[in-house]
Amino acid sequence: MKKQFIEAEEAKQKVFEFVPKKFPIVISNVASGFISSQEGKASDFKLSELVAKQSGIAELQRREVESKVEAEALEKLKEIEEKAYKEAYQLGLIEGTEKAYTDYKEEFREKIESLDQLLKTFEGLKVELIEKNELQILQLLQLMASKIATDHVELNKDVIIKVIRKVIEDAQTEEDVIIKVSTEDYVFLESLRERQDKIVDFLKRVKIEPIDDIRSGGCILETTYGAIDSRLEQRLDKVWEAIESKMPRVNKDFFQKNETNDSSDEGKN
Repeated sequence: MKKQFIEAEEAKQKVFEFVPKKFPIVISNVASGFISSQEGKASDFKLSELVAKQSGIAELQRREVESKVEAEALEKLKEIEEKAYKEAYQLGLIEGTEKAYTDYKEEFREKIESLDQLLKTFEGLKVELIEKNELQILQLLQLMASKIATDHVELNKDVIIKVIRKVIEDAQTEEDVIIKVSTEDYVFLESLRERQDKIVDFLKRVKIEPIDDIRSGGCILETTYGAIDSRLEQRLDKVWEAIESKMPRVNKDFFQKNETNDSSDEGKN
């Protein structure tokens, strides 16, 4: 049997390329409605693969699945990006804090040491000021106490009665006694005598004289044996003499040492 072959040139003229006919998938409204009705429902009803393809339902289902997969992928990607951002932010925050701590640690240490030295200097300066100004401080306190005592006496007129009673007790006599008081206290005592107030019964045999040089709250008691000065100023002086005797003395060596150091510093400059 003789086989017949077609030459290449002749084949180009006689043989045609086979192109299968395409059947485009047309998605009907019915298919779209069916897919919509099945969303979110559990059903045992299943379409055959051939029917699903021919009706376009398979294409709709494929698109739906692709949309869901794409949405889930985007959501997951968003979560990963947010997590990565937070972790990077925290890491950067930690690294930044550590770097700042390292950079400023030495500076903070130096400042703390300087502050500590400054506090020690202030403490030493306080002691030095007290020691150098002990007398002035004491005098200031004395003036303040005198002012307070004077104001107290002026507000409490009956103070003079207690003072006179104490002076008479110290004198241990009531005969030929003359009590010299301020003009204000004299008027006050005489008013009590006129009213025969029992509080001044101990003054019945005592002569009272007003003296302009005596301040309220003080008096001078005179007897045939001598006088007792109980003026307010004298009483305050006695109090301060007692306080001064208990006060620590100024450290002379301290001042001499500081004066020597000051002189040396001036010579260097």
